[in-house]
Amino acid sequence: MASWLIEWKSHPDTQWLKDTPSLPLQQSLKDLERGYKNFFQKRAAFPRFKKRGQNDARKA
Repeated sequence: MASWLIEWKSHPDTQWLKDTPSLPLQQSLKDLERGYKNFFQKRAAFPRFKKRGQNDARKA
């Protein structure tokens, strides 16, 4: 999925993606992909949206 990011950044409808740093976008897509893989391999529940909050951890 992270490889699609390059294609999405060049598309005229998603030009706003060029304004954001690429590493957080890539990591988010990798996390989403890992969530779906775990779900389909029956290791976890279906991935769901989690609102940002005060108890969020930062990735270094």
